[in-house]
Amino acid sequence: FQIGWTGDNGDPDNFFATLFACSAIGVSNYSSWCDKDFEDLIQKAKKTSDQGERTKLYEQAQEIFAKQAPAFLLAHSQVYAVVRNNVSGFKMDPLGIHRFDGVDKAE
Repeated sequence: FQIGWTGDNGDPDNFFATLFACSAIGVSNYSSWCDKDFEDLIQKAKKTSDQGERTKLYEQAQEIFAKQAPAFLLAHSQVYAVVRNNVSGFKMDPLGIHRFDGVDKAE
């Protein structure tokens, strides 16, 4: 089983292929689940740059995943940052990386 996962690049492939691809069994697919239809969909989605097509393919893959439930997803990770009123220019990064370029502090 797996306690947690946070995707590090924001792409759906980082979750689908990394955690549930047939080729990831024994590596990072701890459920050892392998479904040919799911696999075909995520491989097609990985190869197209058309965002609309990718979305459709990943939605279909999610339907298969939801029906078969090879894993029970309990929660998602939270990202926090502490800021003050005299700090400007800080932007939250969706991947939880603290970037300080462009940040200013008023006296």
